[in-house]
Amino acid sequence: MGERIQNAFRFADRDGDNQLDAEEAKSLPGLYSRFKMFDKNLNGKISIQELLWLHHSLGPGR
Repeated sequence: MGERIQNAFRFADRDGDNQLDAEEAKSLPGLYSRFKMFDKNLNGKISIQELLWLHHSLGPGR
C-alpha cells in the first residue's frame, strides 16, 4: 500500500518539489477533500512523510 501512495504522490507532484499544494492535490480527490487534515505542520503543503504518517496512523490495529 505504501508504494501505491508514493506513486500517486509522485504523479500529483507536478513541480517536483516533493510536496503537494492544494492545486496539485486536486488530482487526488480523496486527499484534496481532507487536505487540512493531512497538512500536519500547517504550511499549506503535504509532504510524502505527512501522507505516509497519516496512512499508517489510520491503519488497522492503530
